[in-house]
Amino acid sequence: LKVSLSVGRMTEAIEDALQFAFEALTDRDPLYEGAQLEITMVEPKSRCVECGTVYEHDRFHVSCPECGGFGELIAGKELRIDSIEVDLPDADDADDELDAMRDDASSS
Repeated sequence: LKVSLSVGRMTEAIEDALQFAFEALTDRDPLYEGAQLEITMVEPKSRCVECGTVYEHDRFHVSCPECGGFGELIAGKELRIDSIEVDLPDADDADDELDAMRDDASSS
């Protein structure tokens, strides 16, 4: 299992905290053994409503560097699942596991 996220820095989400939570959830079940979380942090970007300039900035300095106008945030607030990759077992392996489960159930 591999999950890829895009997380905007303006969400105030902490990359290490997301990773910790993912590991805490996936470590509980052998089904998720080897699961990976890939996080891409997205820098804030705004477009000036006065002059149209598009610019990157930090959380605290959002005014336009060209004219000092107000910037409308166009990137940096997202929290998006970009992809989920799942490794499916080989069909023969899955059949063998199902047969073993049936044998266990019938012998009980």
